[in-house]
Amino acid sequence: MSADPSAISSSSIECGACKTSNDPSAKFCCGCGHALYDKCSQCDKPVLLAQAFCGKCGADLKKAIETQQAQYEALIVKAVDAAKNDEFEESLTLLARVASLEDFRFKELAKNAGLAKDKVRQIADQRWAIAADAVKRAESAIENERHSDVISILKDAPIKLISEEAREALRRAEAYVASEGTLSNEIKNAFEAKNWLDAGPLLNQFHEL
Repeated sequence: MSADPSAISSSSIECGACKTSNDPSAKFCCGCGHALYDKCSQCDKPVLLAQAFCGKCGADLKKAIETQQAQYEALIVKAVDAAKNDEFEESLTLLARVASLEDFRFKELAKNAGLAKDKVRQIADQRWAIAADAVKRAESAIENERHSDVISILKDAPIKLISEEAREALRRAEAYVASEGTLSNEIKNAFEAKNWLDAGPLLNQFHEL
């Protein structure tokens, strides 16, 4: 960013990050390398990071920073929600955006996002392991069409993390069990009503499942 030191009338510029005094012509802190200027959110003129209002247009710079902070906090909340839904790639991408912030004004947010990113990675590894184990245990049941076992094994697995083949097998098993239950009830009702005309075809359908 091109800063205009003449926009700030001062014998020295204090770095907001480390408090080192810098020459008014400096763009970056000689003590820590942090940028000394930012752009005004309204007029794009260079302003000191610690300024409360823009000297060119009068914009409330503190309020603008508070708005930015709220936006970054919202990204963290969104990332947490994504992780809860096993959408780990989206979660980590959002957290990385916040964790990469170098502006000292968002230092605490960046730190928290970094910690959250590490935690999400741990959770993701655990959830992927659970999904892989469930798919492995379900292989025999799928191959031998033990539909109830397929449902029992896969129903509590992280559905978004298991393979598409496993999800399809679960859908087929659930459809089979649902059809079996419906036919069983219809056959029972037909026998109880001594409706032999309906009972015969229903039994044939049941055996064809």
